[in-house]
Amino acid sequence: MIQAISTVIIPVFIIIAFGYFSTAFHFTKIKEIQFLTRFAQNIALPCLLFINIYDLDFYKVFNINLLLTFYISASICFCLGVLGGYYFFLKNLTSSIPIGFCCLFSNSLLLGLPITELALGSESLKSNYIIVAFHAPFCYLLGISVMEISINDNTKLIPAIKKIIKSIISNALTIGIILGFSFNILKINIPEYLIDALALLAKAGIPIALFSLGGILTQYKDKVIKCIPNSLMIALISLIFQPLITIYFGRNIFIISEEELKSAVITAAMAPGVNAFIFSNMYKKSTEIAASSVILCTILSIISSALWISYIK
Repeated sequence: MIQAISTVIIPVFIIIAFGYFSTAFHFTKIKEIQFLTRFAQNIALPCLLFINIYDLDFYKVFNINLLLTFYISASICFCLGVLGGYYFFLKNLTSSIPIGFCCLFSNSLLLGLPITELALGSESLKSNYIIVAFHAPFCYLLGISVMEISINDNTKLIPAIKKIIKSIISNALTIGIILGFSFNILKINIPEYLIDALALLAKAGIPIALFSLGGILTQYKDKVIKCIPNSLMIALISLIFQPLITIYFGRNIFIISEEELKSAVITAAMAPGVNAFIFSNMYKKSTEIAASSVILCTILSIISSALWISYIK
């Protein structure tokens, strides 16, 4: 099983390595990497969010108990990450929120789907798709909302709320989410050629974000080593606590089926996705910690996900 999981994870590292060595040997300049990062977070990933939400059939994918099991567990881990980052390392709330986001945003798409298929077969992916459908919208809305509340620390409530709402709805990722839900709910038809164009842009999002992560690491290579204690805490919360909490809620509170629980646990056990790095880079807070945690947790998840699969089977 570990060897099979490695085949899923290795391509992620290859793309990160391309970005790192391309920048380290000056084939790509850091300014170009910064441009690619902005392209990913302002164009490609919003298109990815829009397309996925626009294509959702809410009547088919909506399973309230499964969603509550997974997302309450993820939210608890978000809080643990923020509190751990604040009290043990940074002593700064705004800088600790990206650490919470790393604990929140498991790599449900790039790792969760193929590893679940390897472990449980393609028939089990239905529950994964339900989780994936709401994953980015939920995580980004939670992370952006908390970050904006932290940044806009205003004693006057109404002006603060207005500023927070303005910041949230002017964010490219949030715009992609809102438009996706709006077009879906209002059943607005989009021409096929436009869908194809958006899909092409969307496909570029994750590879470019991974490549950019590699390039950005050249700027943080000394700091990344210093971030290992932070990354180990993130690994503990995201790779161990989140699956454990998911099992507790799935078996004792919301009582989902064993097949649904298996999919939820495997997804919860995935390492933080590149979106954790995108989120931290968006606010220029704890970027080196996010970059370090994505890499370290992805390596550790080869072993941890194999152990979780053995446990739930």
